[in-house]
Amino acid sequence: DPLALNYFKIIRIFMVAPGAWPADVFGEKLSLLVRVHRALMPYHTSVIVIGELYYLYIHKEELDFLNMGHVIIFTFLGVLIAIRSILPQLRKYHLLLTKFVRVMHLMHFKNKGPYYKQINETVDKISYYYTIFAAIVVATAMINFNIVPLFNNVTNVLIYKTENYTLEFALYYKYPGFDPLDYFPSTTIYNVYLSYNCSIMVCGIDLILFLIIFQIIGHVYILRYNLENFPSPKIKVVFKLEEILKHKGNEDISSEMFDAEENREVRLKLQECIEHHKLIIGFTDELSELF
Repeated sequence: DPLALNYFKIIRIFMVAPGAWPADVFGEKLSLLVRVHRALMPYHTSVIVIGELYYLYIHKEELDFLNMGHVIIFTFLGVLIAIRSILPQLRKYHLLLTKFVRVMHLMHFKNKGPYYKQINETVDKISYYYTIFAAIVVATAMINFNIVPLFNNVTNVLIYKTENYTLEFALYYKYPGFDPLDYFPSTTIYNVYLSYNCSIMVCGIDLILFLIIFQIIGHVYILRYNLENFPSPKIKVVFKLEEILKHKGNEDISSEMFDAEENREVRLKLQECIEHHKLIIGFTDELSELF
């Protein structure tokens, strides 16, 4: 089962909660909290975007260029996350991942020959290292995004005791009747949660896309190998030009020909290559339609 591979286990650990990896599609039972969180995430993220827009409207005269740019960038990023969080809830997404794991994964082809096994092992190794890299990027992005304002707050409030210092947040949003400064500890923790969702929906979805592309590339290499290594005819017929053209000479013409049994084998191999090509093209079309 491909899901037993290490990189799928890593994906399962940090991508199930936001819904980027629909574990329930593969028979895993999800808690009510995870299911509700996944269903509400597009609406929840949209509320944050509204709060960011309201913050910009209220403080447009006070913000300098850099701070305004910071808020605007993460407002657009919030819109991206709201849109991307819809993707894991689509039936097409579930069907695509099911086909990816149950049909297209090279593990299902590795017993067809040594080259199949070699490509499967190579793609699995690349997929594992890339998954590790993506997990590190997610963790690093989340930590760095939140540690800078935390460091500034600690140094200015606890160490230097700066007067009239305004506490910093990783994300800035505001609503009528709600000021994050009045709830600084809880808002800071909440921002860590939001940055986790953001990292998963940006890097996590891209990770799944890359893993699928790695498998498609593996299939293309196998198809090319099969086409380049078609069996040659065993029968070699030699024609003497002297007998054909009725003139003296030592030139011979050789021709390789398939016998009936070889023709049958070649037809089956060619049919297999055609079906493999159709499988690759069909899956690639489904992928491009969704993404």
